[in-house]
Amino acid sequence: MLQRVAQSVAESLRVRSDPAREASFASSLPTWPAFEETNPSLTWLARRYRLAIISNVDDHLLFQTIKQLGVPFEVIVTSQQTKSYKPDRAIFDRAVKLIGEHPSTIIHIAEERCEVTPARALGMRSIWVNRSPRSDDGSNAQPNAVVSNLTQIVEAIS
Repeated sequence: MLQRVAQSVAESLRVRSDPAREASFASSLPTWPAFEETNPSLTWLARRYRLAIISNVDDHLLFQTIKQLGVPFEVIVTSQQTKSYKPDRAIFDRAVKLIGEHPSTIIHIAEERCEVTPARALGMRSIWVNRSPRSDDGSNAQPNAVVSNLTQIVEAIS
């Protein structure tokens, strides 16, 4: 997916695409820094709740990225596993199945607003992390709550 993004950027800038550079960009994902509040918030949440990830990347890249987070995730669902990308419902269905809980007991948290729709359709509560204008994808999905970062979630439930 990230290789396709790099190709798309090159096309939009009307420059020649470089396959080696595209591959390098894609493989750099695990080195991208997390938002400042991510690790402290996840650490707090992991002490009290089961954590799961639904990700639009492949297993290899995600498992490398998780090493930076330093908390256990009980369930990990990727696009590679489901052959679907969020907000496609299939990836959410798989997560609910693996979590093994009724969807009403699951809180889905995401920066992409469009993820609210499949999460709520399944019966999950949904929190949209509206970090910046780019977080609003124009979907007009209606989350149960909106925060600007993960610290606000921790503060709200602690």
